[in-house]
Amino acid sequence: MTRPNGVGVHSVAQTAEPPARRFLWRQRRADALEGLAWFSMAVVLALFLSDGGWTYFTNIRDVTTGIGIVAGLVGSNLLLVMLLLAARLPVIDGAIGYDRALAAHRRLGKPVLYLILAHMVLLLISYGLALGRNPVAEAIAMITSMPDMPQAFIALVLFVLVVVTSLVIVRHKLPYLAWYLVHLLVYAAVLLALPISSVRASFSRSERGRAGTGCPCMSAPWPPWQCSGS
Repeated sequence: MTRPNGVGVHSVAQTAEPPARRFLWRQRRADALEGLAWFSMAVVLALFLSDGGWTYFTNIRDVTTGIGIVAGLVGSNLLLVMLLLAARLPVIDGAIGYDRALAAHRRLGKPVLYLILAHMVLLLISYGLALGRNPVAEAIAMITSMPDMPQAFIALVLFVLVVVTSLVIVRHKLPYLAWYLVHLLVYAAVLLALPISSVRASFSRSERGRAGTGCPCMSAPWPPWQCSGS
């Protein structure tokens, strides 16, 4: 169909195709982003295992330590995903929309906290058993004798505070501004715990063999595969 001046007029079917293609393209981008998140998880775990992390699972004594480190790695990687989802990045908003990104961000909050708590508790237990201390005594020893540990524990407290304020019941009782300001604490927590990502095991391999542990990392938002020992 053409106008009198010879200029073509798009049919209804033709004008309906671009939105359909855009929708398909958005779906593909959303799938690619989800796949990228899973791939990042696989890369972190693969690097940990390739750097000797698999040795934690060769005997019962070190299994608790290994699980604790893996929990920290997975939780930390998911924390990065959470931050990206809430950062209003055009590539993410354009693929899934900000509302869906924020909903996914909220769903990840509790699992991330549970994983980081498991990281801390399991390492306290395993280190404490190896050195003949209870978890509380081991926590005190870490805070007083290991570099950057006080910041790591403070970061953990801030993570807990952020998750608690995210609960629907609690959030509805707080003004939005207060809720928003508290959520900024997660960035403070990341900055506090960041130095832990560069800390390698303070024990030598021989000390690890004697104490049954080799990684002082705790609650770091980027706990590296270096935690597998030095």
